Parts: sequence; structure tokens; C-alpha cells
Amino acid sequence: MNPHVIGAHLVVCIKSFYREKAAVFFTIAFPIILILVFGTVFLDQDKLTSDLHVQDLDHQRPHSSSVRLRSTGGSRSSRSTRPSMRRNTPRT
Repeated sequence: MNPHVIGAHLVVCIKSFYREKAAVFFTIAFPIILILVFGTVFLDQDKLTSDLHVQDLDHQRPHSSSVRLRSTGGSRSSRSTRPSMRRNTPRT
């Protein structure tokens, strides 16, 4: 395509966009208003603390390798940290 045709088409699209006042408002002004409103509402939220309660529903003790991984921040060892899958079969 001719670069002049592409440039003319771009100018027409931009002019038609700026003719629609609602489109300009919701594209430019509305996000700025939302940022200012939510910024002032949640201004003091950085001092907020919360407690995290964890439930151990499967009642398994943690594996030593996963505890070591979390406490040291190191990479995983070659040994599997996945718990063994045992079947609860009745003894006869």
C-alpha cells in the first residue's frame, strides 16, 4: 500500500475518534479519575496487617526436605518431596 494512503487513513481515524466526546472521556479522563479516587481511598492501607490461619486437613507431618527447602530458600534436592501414597487397607 501507498504510505500516503496509510497516513490519510490514520488521520481520518484519529479525527473520528476525537469527535466522539464519550469515547475520549472514557479512554483518557475516566481512568485518571479512577486512579485518583482509589488512590485516596486506599492511601493508608500499607499499614494493614492480617493473620493467616492454615488448617492441616490431611494431618500429615511435613517432610524434612520441604521444611528445609522453605527455611533455606534453596533449590529442590534430588529426593522427592512428595508424600508417599499409602492405602488404608484393613489387616486380616
